[in-house]
Amino acid sequence: MLGRVAERLDDGESLPEALSPEGRSISPFDLALLRTGDHTGRLDICMKDLAGHCRLRARWLTQTFHACTYPMLLLVFGLLIFPIDLVVTLFTEGDWMSYLLHKARIAGGLVAGGLVLVTVLQMRAVRSGLESISWHIPVLGSALKERALARLILALDSLLNSGIGVVDAWP
Repeated sequence: MLGRVAERLDDGESLPEALSPEGRSISPFDLALLRTGDHTGRLDICMKDLAGHCRLRARWLTQTFHACTYPMLLLVFGLLIFPIDLVVTLFTEGDWMSYLLHKARIAGGLVAGGLVLVTVLQMRAVRSGLESISWHIPVLGSALKERALARLILALDSLLNSGIGVVDAWP
C-alpha cells in the first residue's frame, strides 16, 4: 500500500488523492480530515488531530483486547474440559481420536460461525440494524449514545481546528 501511495505522490497527486484508491485501508473520517487539511492549507494541524485520533483508537482497541482475553481463555478451557465424560474416557481408555475429533468439530463450528458473523457484520444494513436495536438496551444503549456523541464531537473539533467553519463542518 505504501509503495502505491508513494508512486501517486511522486506523480503529483495530493495526499488525500493518493490515499483515496486504497479503499478500506483508510477510514472515511481520516480521508475527510486529510482532504480538509489539504483544502485549507492546514494539513499539519489535521495530521496532528489525526494522530490523536489514531492514539485514541489504539487505546480503545487495546482495552477491548484486554477485556476479551480472560473470557476467551475461559472459553478455550471450557472447550477442552467439557463434556467431562469425554475427558474421563480419554484418560481411562486412552481414546485420543474420539476426543480430538469431538474438539475439532466444535472448534470448526465455532470458526465457521465466527467467519459468518464477521462477514454479516461487514454489511452496513446489518450493522445499522443492530446498532438501532442495541441503543434500546438499558446500560449498553446509553454507553453507545455517549460514544457516538464523543465521536461526533471529536470529528467536529478536528474540522473546526483545521479551519472549516461550523456550518461547513456540521454533517
